Amino acid sequence: FDMVGMAFPLLPIIPIGHNHHVAWSHMVGMCDNVDVYQEVLNPLDREAYLFNGKWLRMEKRIEQIKVAGGDTKEITIYRTIHGPVFSPFPFDPKTATADKVYSKKSAHWKLEALSADGWWQMMMAENTSEFGKGAAMIMTSLHTSYADIGGNIGYWHTGLNPERAQGYDPRLPLPGAGQAEWTGRYLPNA
Repeated sequence: FDMVGMAFPLLPIIPIGHNHHVAWSHMVGMCDNVDVYQEVLNPLDREAYLFNGKWLRMEKRIEQIKVAGGDTKEITIYRTIHGPVFSPFPFDPKTATADKVYSKKSAHWKLEALSADGWWQMMMAENTSEFGKGAAMIMTSLHTSYADIGGNIGYWHTGLNPERAQGYDPRLPLPGAGQAEWTGRYLPNA
């Protein structure tokens, strides 16, 4: 390795830096890669929600949070097929009176680690083409700037931009019952 830059602890990756050929930086992108879904709860079992005509059980896990100067707090996190329930928070199905909850779906869920391969390629790049191949592998939304010793500068908007079902406004909560699902394809970032 012959490069300089900012690194994540314990990882041999420099997401912002330079080598002898190229320099790069990132800023948080504004790609439209997160949607809010309104989940309809089963009135007889508030840990279940409606999806594609069936009642599915929410996943749940217990997080222990150490509070400085206080006791450790336990919070139960619920998750639907779309993502974690964030409203109401904390959600307690035993005391909930609402018939709906809201979850958040992210395009890069469980794909974040793939970005390491992209950063690795960017770190090793000697030209625009090699750097661009690495930038295409970044799963999260970032504004990426580039300059090289040949005087070239460049910009990439990285991340996954999901194609959505027609007829829904993604600025508003989408219905979570299955009719407003992403298509599985991704659009170019503009």
